[in-house]
Amino acid sequence: MGYVRTEITISGLLKSEVDEGIGDLQTEFSNRPWLLSPTMTWEGNLFVVTIDCDGRDPKLSGLATLDEVWDCIIACLRCSTDLHFEVRRSEFFEGGC
Repeated sequence: MGYVRTEITISGLLKSEVDEGIGDLQTEFSNRPWLLSPTMTWEGNLFVVTIDCDGRDPKLSGLATLDEVWDCIIACLRCSTDLHFEVRRSEFFEGGC
């Protein structure tokens, strides 16, 4: 068994937009049980989401996770600008999450 940890950066968000919708975003992540242990942080002007999921292929899992995070962000946060999503890192780990 293994898992892939994917780190996604989102630029174009304001902290106030995230603060307003963070509860909805956390609920949306929890409604997707295949998205494991989501964490969210600010790094300068980037919102960073790190999520684990079952899998062995960092590229495939990273792209799938990016798509899921995109869906959640668009559904839960009111954004005043264009957003840019990027997979910063996607790594395979042996064992369980």
